[in-house]
Amino acid sequence: IFPYTIGRKPCTFQINPAPLSGSIELTTSSYVYDGQQHCPDWSFTNESYSHLEEGVDYNVTYTDNIKPGTATVTVNGMGNHTAALSQTFLIDKAQLREELFSIVLPEEDISYDGKEHKATATVSDGVGEAFFTYTLHGETASLAEMPKEEGNYDVYVEIADGELYYGRAAEYAGSFSIYKFDESEWQSLDALFA
Repeated sequence: IFPYTIGRKPCTFQINPAPLSGSIELTTSSYVYDGQQHCPDWSFTNESYSHLEEGVDYNVTYTDNIKPGTATVTVNGMGNHTAALSQTFLIDKAQLREELFSIVLPEEDISYDGKEHKATATVSDGVGEAFFTYTLHGETASLAEMPKEEGNYDVYVEIADGELYYGRAAEYAGSFSIYKFDESEWQSLDALFA
């Protein structure tokens, strides 16, 4: 202190970005898959952040926010703020719709040929696998193997859960018959044709 000393000594110090504190709250915590991105509105629980601006003080990213599962929204501090706050939300599988799969059954009337006759299914992406069972008309026992013997068969189809859509329990899809003519029937048909 004057008069004993004179001059100045510069000193430096650093102001660090403040880490974001508290958490974020989402306005919606679950969605149903529809093929679109889901970006729920959100807010800071820390009321002192009401003046913060996106693109200046923070940015927002969404991950895994299209397909069913757990999605995440993350608020990353920038500029005068650092650290990140995140929250998760759920995207549920959608219900299976008729237009997402098609079933082809064997012809309704099949002359016995010793070959197996099966139903087939074509499914859209994200739909589970289709499983067919066959039941002799009037009976309750189901057959997983494809029919090839004589009989009237009811066809049931079950669709498993897929990546994007829930499945369906087994339900009736249609029926077909496998028949065999004996010699006298062939003679009668031949005579009728003639």
